[in-house]
Amino acid sequence: MVERPEARGAVRIGSADQYHDVLARLGPSLARHANCDIIDLNPGIGIWSTAVHEIVKPRTHILVEPEEKYMPFLRPLLERAGSRYRLYAPRFIMNDNFRDLARADYLSGQQRLRPGDPGHANRNDTLLLIGNMGEFRPKAHYLFPRYKTLMMYHMVKAVRTQVDLSSYGLVRMLLWMSEQEKRTLLPRSIVLRKRSQIEAEMNMEYVHEIAGTDGTLNKGKRPDDFELSQTVQVVKGMAERGVDTPLHRKLDSQREAEMFLATGAGSASAGLGDGIRRAWQDELLALDQAVQDGRLQASSRKEGDPIYARYRYLRQWAGQMRNKKQQVDTVIDLACGPVHDGPSGGASSRRVLTDAGSVAKLRQHVDKLGYLERGMVFTVLDEHLGRQRQPPLLMWDRRLDHPLAVHVEDFFPHEPLTLIDMQPRAMPALLTQDAAAQEVYEYLLSGLFRHGRLSFPDALEALAPNSFDGVAMHVPLLRDPAQGGYPDLHMMRPRTLSPEMLLAMVEAWQRWPFRPPRRRLLRSMVDSLADTALDLDEWKW
Repeated sequence: MVERPEARGAVRIGSADQYHDVLARLGPSLARHANCDIIDLNPGIGIWSTAVHEIVKPRTHILVEPEEKYMPFLRPLLERAGSRYRLYAPRFIMNDNFRDLARADYLSGQQRLRPGDPGHANRNDTLLLIGNMGEFRPKAHYLFPRYKTLMMYHMVKAVRTQVDLSSYGLVRMLLWMSEQEKRTLLPRSIVLRKRSQIEAEMNMEYVHEIAGTDGTLNKGKRPDDFELSQTVQVVKGMAERGVDTPLHRKLDSQREAEMFLATGAGSASAGLGDGIRRAWQDELLALDQAVQDGRLQASSRKEGDPIYARYRYLRQWAGQMRNKKQQVDTVIDLACGPVHDGPSGGASSRRVLTDAGSVAKLRQHVDKLGYLERGMVFTVLDEHLGRQRQPPLLMWDRRLDHPLAVHVEDFFPHEPLTLIDMQPRAMPALLTQDAAAQEVYEYLLSGLFRHGRLSFPDALEALAPNSFDGVAMHVPLLRDPAQGGYPDLHMMRPRTLSPEMLLAMVEAWQRWPFRPPRRRLLRSMVDSLADTALDLDEWKW
């Protein structure tokens, strides 16, 4: 018997003011869905549902709400004269709900397509999915720490397998979700780019964050100067296109970028640690201020004051991190050209040098570094390679507009959610019509990112002996810097592989005469669910 996830409670949206600001930005793009069918997951008290309904004026609006306690709010919508709302009340919100809606004839105006049908290459603007995937006190489901995370992963994967919601074509999704679910789709750092993010990049034309926060999870953050310079470019583009953000909906990151454009003031944390603002840095600054004010004195050391002991420890740690960063900066100077002058400035203006002499010199210096310093170098190098690619490797770096700010008071319980806008894209025929290629793709996707910290050649060799020579050496795209590659593949990590590189590797794998037998691939795919669960586990980020 299949285990059913226990409902733990959804985070509900209760601010009509928030919807006014969000829909003001989304409004023009919703025009193409006029008179469509809407599937609405977890509508709750119906504020978001009503706001979208009034703009789109759908033919049918299906409210998928499993909790009876919200019926007093939804019943007036259902009983209104000429109402286009319909209620579907499953026991749980699951991917199976989309099949149940089809069997119950809720979507009689929609045509379901079989996998492989040419119609899957077309957008279906006559159907729109909206919903609330936010959840508090989430319950684990099998190996997954959050059931909604698993559900989001399968919704994205269904675009490639052409089942469930994607059996109706390329259906746009507007979903509220927590920070953890968002990071599985839209990472803001190359460090967080794993299997689930590759799936989203392969299957989606775009993934946009319409409204959200600057991030509540500290693990995997990129250096502050990288994020600031990228936000500066976005803010400049918004100003040129006349896109305005209400003052109360500006994120701190947007305010900082606007201040940088106005005054040239950079990040306050540039001189500490590894360029990432961390809690211990704020603690050290506060203790430094306490010493200057006389509230913390050196005599406390003799008395065994734990606060002074903590202060000494943080001072030593900050010095060690500065020394390590100096070593890293020296190596990065070898890897990258000079900083280009311009309004953005900063680290993101540098480009990775790809001539033979620079590549060889970089390899020699990296081999002499310790484990921690080498990891810092690869993180910065991978960020540079991803950013100089066109389009940038991370979908977050491709954004045209900076997200609107949400406030905890807009939600109940007070846990902020993020609104994500996703548009699936037509899949390459290689992944929809060639069963053998699909198996190879799954094998590479699960295997390479199982060894995400290894170099790309080592991770590939872990899948099959001699696969580096037999596969990677026959994919020129891997060495093309304009496409995010690097001439020395030993300096690449699997996390820098683009969807186009993976497709080229699938084709090269199928041509390789010494590729592993099919039974080995299938045996590995049995474990891929466990690998995906580890990738999506926010505690391992």
